[in-house]
Amino acid sequence: MNLTCLKSGIWQAELRVPQEVRPVIGKTRFAKSMGTRNKREAVLRAAPLLEQWQSDIELAKSDPHALIAKQAQRNAEQAFRSSSQASGLPEGHLAWLRKLVLIILFQCLH
Repeated sequence: MNLTCLKSGIWQAELRVPQEVRPVIGKTRFAKSMGTRNKREAVLRAAPLLEQWQSDIELAKSDPHALIAKQAQRNAEQAFRSSSQASGLPEGHLAWLRKLVLIILFQCLH
């Protein structure tokens, strides 16, 4: 498990990005706070994140364009979740707009 305990006692998940895919991924390492001082909880929170990062690295090696599309989709979904939460509307309220943006994004990337 790639976990580091920071000076604050909070655990952080980390994964080094291989040199050959750094231009595609745009960073030298992934890092995210697990928001807990409990190592067992940090391990549980880090597992899916580390799996996602590994998947991104493998996709960057095999199909860089697919990774870019996947990242754009992830970012769009995150933006819609944030805007739904900020507006106080149910998450599904803007589902039609989310689908439209994803369709347009997919068409632009392919």
